[in-house]
Amino acid sequence: MRISRFRTIGISALQGAILPFSSLISASLGIYLFGIENWGGFVFIQLVIFPITLMCNWGSRNFLIREVSRDPSKIGEAFLTNLINRAFLLPLSLVLFALLPFYTALISILIVVIQFFYLSYDGPTVFSENFSKRIVAEILGVAFFATGLLSILEFDVNLILLIQLGVLIIKSIYLSVALRGLRLFNVKPRFKLGDTLRYGIPFFAIGFGGWLQSKSDLYMLTFMKGSDDIAAYQLLIGGLSFIQAVIGFLLEPLIKFIYRSKDLVVKKIGALVFKISFPIVLLGVFTLSLILKWLAPDRFDVYTYLLGLLYLMPFLIFMPSIFKLYKANEESKVVYVSFIAAGVNLLLTGLFIPVFGLNGALLGSVCSQIVLLILFKVLIGCSKSKSD
Repeated sequence: MRISRFRTIGISALQGAILPFSSLISASLGIYLFGIENWGGFVFIQLVIFPITLMCNWGSRNFLIREVSRDPSKIGEAFLTNLINRAFLLPLSLVLFALLPFYTALISILIVVIQFFYLSYDGPTVFSENFSKRIVAEILGVAFFATGLLSILEFDVNLILLIQLGVLIIKSIYLSVALRGLRLFNVKPRFKLGDTLRYGIPFFAIGFGGWLQSKSDLYMLTFMKGSDDIAAYQLLIGGLSFIQAVIGFLLEPLIKFIYRSKDLVVKKIGALVFKISFPIVLLGVFTLSLILKWLAPDRFDVYTYLLGLLYLMPFLIFMPSIFKLYKANEESKVVYVSFIAAGVNLLLTGLFIPVFGLNGALLGSVCSQIVLLILFKVLIGCSKSKSD
């Protein structure tokens, strides 16, 4: 049983590596083929699309994990009800017509719709521990996207968006077939849009706050720097997110046990994840430095990678605390903390970028991570005092 559990953790960590790694590979190949400035234009469109996708997702992943952890027999009903009711949020994507050229907006809306469906499988995948199937989906996505990029003779952002759309369709079809054993669609859904929105608000707010907190530096660069700086920084922050995701997904197979276990067990889980994660952080940052020296020479220095280590270390410590608060139905506290950290990130990156350039953006993010660590530890300490 113990070997099986560690195998599951390993597969989950591999999934966590592949998800952001696919983005990193795509960005690296795009910059290599079309230049850092052209690829920055594609990154800008992704930054416009992402908040719409986040709103349509409405915190479904963590909401479904919590709900199904409490009653595993209702996985199909919970999934399909959540999916159908959230579909009423898709018209929000029409705002893209006001933000992008018509043809670009049309393709982007289709991307939002297909990604809405694809990301809906996140919750069932985590709970049923079908991580290997998600890994295969991402590998297929990277392979088809890379093939598409290599087939383009010159940069055309709309053509690249069409390739992205095709890749999402392939991944969605694969997961639909691969997860058919869960019988996610063989149930009768409940049409309760109000309940879906109300109960999903805490998890959406957490995701929205996390998006603000983690993307503030990139959006601030969009307003203050050129597209070449945006693309270079995307490589850096994408690499750090890749490392962070590996660490995060180490905990994924254990989430349902956190909901069901006592605090002592949760503490042991956190200690185990930290011991495994620390060497991953060191190796990951070193490898990232080698990649960036090749793809974005002279843009980053040793201070960048020291800041990268400082960016990742708080996450190792406060990550289990988030699920402790979920377990105690205190999602609202996670929301408040995320928005406070987002405010810190926006303020400091705005102040630091003119002085320190790309390192200033990362320094602001480091400060926000430290704020997260302090606030989460304070909240957990207060919760323990109340329970005692």
